[in-house]
Amino acid sequence: MQRLKTTSEGSSIPTLGSTNLEPVTVPGRVAPKRLGSNVDRTTAAPVRQGFPAIIHPKSETVDVLSPSAPKVDPNEEAIRLRDRAQFLRQLVEVYYPTNAPGLQVVEGKLDLRKLGKLGRVDEVGTLKRVALAVPYALGGEWFFSPLAKSKGFDFDLDKALEQHAAYTRILLEHGVKVSLMLQPEGASEAVYATDTLTAIGKTVLIGNPKHAARRLEIDKFKGGVRLDQFGGPDAPIEFGDVLLAHDGRRQHVIQAYQSWRSTEASVEAMRAALKYLESRHLIDPFELHPVRLSGEDTLHIDYVTNYAGEGEQRRMPLYEPGIADPAAINELMRTLGVSDKQVIPISYAEMLAGAGNIESIDPRTVSVIDNEGTQRVIGLLQAAGLEVIHPPFDQMSQKDGTVHCVTGQLLRQS
Repeated sequence: MQRLKTTSEGSSIPTLGSTNLEPVTVPGRVAPKRLGSNVDRTTAAPVRQGFPAIIHPKSETVDVLSPSAPKVDPNEEAIRLRDRAQFLRQLVEVYYPTNAPGLQVVEGKLDLRKLGKLGRVDEVGTLKRVALAVPYALGGEWFFSPLAKSKGFDFDLDKALEQHAAYTRILLEHGVKVSLMLQPEGASEAVYATDTLTAIGKTVLIGNPKHAARRLEIDKFKGGVRLDQFGGPDAPIEFGDVLLAHDGRRQHVIQAYQSWRSTEASVEAMRAALKYLESRHLIDPFELHPVRLSGEDTLHIDYVTNYAGEGEQRRMPLYEPGIADPAAINELMRTLGVSDKQVIPISYAEMLAGAGNIESIDPRTVSVIDNEGTQRVIGLLQAAGLEVIHPPFDQMSQKDGTVHCVTGQLLRQS
């Protein structure tokens, strides 16, 4: 069951469609008109008639109940797919700044070959192009996430779309071009776009995710280098477990293993892929730094640590118990050029709050989600002279994913 929460006034809330799309106004909500658009969200939006909406006045929620799937003939299926595509187009138009010149809405496959220059060597260069995915499927029943598995998952689709669209606007306002993807409904964690798609050197890598729900995502990309060519199901790679750095001569690749989504075999698959890229002059001579993670709630390395800023301004939030070997922490600091005073130790609670899952927009600007558990880190980053953008992100963060997770980095200029 997917639940849409409402406020106390009155509006239309779109939900995923079926074969008959008709305007249905859901009482109980008036949403603000989206800035920079002529779309008024107080008008009726389509709600799927095959999924009955039940209004609960006391709790002010709408329950959309999924019926058992009936058998359909090919013509009915074709109508369903057509209406679903129409619904998703309307959904994007309602929430996102579709008239922004830097926004490309991708309904089919994202052809990386047509995007021009792509690549990056680190996590802090000026961000120029990204891939994002609309979070309409995030409420799916798929819980390979420590936080959702242990604490449950109360999903508000309307709020998730508002928060994701707000982050999209932040990127556009900073001159970042955005390819906004509509991933399959079964790809319930596709919003965490970095896991399946990231740039390195002069090219883009396509991940080899562990779970079937995430493998749906990789078939939506054309071009790039697929990591399933270098390792099978026993060597999964998601890029939440990969951080990049460059020292002017060598490409450093920091790769975590023994996380929820990786194994020791994942490291060898990455090594083989990097050798391939180096042989074709797509990356500089590289050094791979394997980092074994620890702890039951350690999903990816980008929740344990990341870095922002350059030189004296560089800061590195770090949940030390998330890394099994203290020597690996020292090597990580040397690789990133970080001294003891530039490390920001974070607690278990801060780690789960997303205090380490930061995303640099440029060397002086970093995004950290806004919640009670991130405030100390935000203050320390600001004290270092960095500009910190802190959007609300509580819907996506329920499944261990914040701004770094949702940003598929396609081009940075260093």
